[in-house]
Amino acid sequence: MDTKWTLQNEIDRILESMKTMSASSKEYKQAAENVRILIETIEKSKISKDTIILAATNILGILLVLNFERLGIVTSKAFSMLRKV
Repeated sequence: MDTKWTLQNEIDRILESMKTMSASSKEYKQAAENVRILIETIEKSKISKDTIILAATNILGILLVLNFERLGIVTSKAFSMLRKV
């Protein structure tokens, strides 16, 4: 299930229900706050390209070191070479 799609559907549903509410009502203000929270949740769930590149290079580095260790070329620990995030 795609969380972003589900959250967007809920935002659309709330916005549709807000059309029948009075803009000065307590329910309208609560619905607007719920929409704001849902939009922030969608934006926070995005992963930056830098994070993806960093993770991919770390995995590649581990695989290379493990392969060298398997071949007996390098006898160090692969995980000590990881860059701390």
